Amino acid sequence: MASLPKHNFSEGTRLSEAWAQIVEKCWKDEAFKKRVLANPAQVLKEYGFNTSDRIKYEVIQEKGSDLKCYLSLPHKRDAKELKEDDLRNISGGAGKANSG
Repeated sequence: MASLPKHNFSEGTRLSEAWAQIVEKCWKDEAFKKRVLANPAQVLKEYGFNTSDRIKYEVIQEKGSDLKCYLSLPHKRDAKELKEDDLRNISGGAGKANSG
């Protein structure tokens, strides 16, 4: 698989501008489109974006001429779930000493 050139976007450049370039390339290059569908996080990295291993990136290929916008609704945290600070204190043994 040929390596794509790195695209360095300034901080002011929006993701939508890069995505437009990726989409245009997908329309011209079937092999590239397959890579985008299989591993969008890697392609975004190649276009200069920092991606997170904690986020699952997924591309949904539209069929027909209907345009769709997909929004993600995050999981509602259960009140019983520990918060980040709680986990940090437990795993690191940190906590407030009670002097009294």
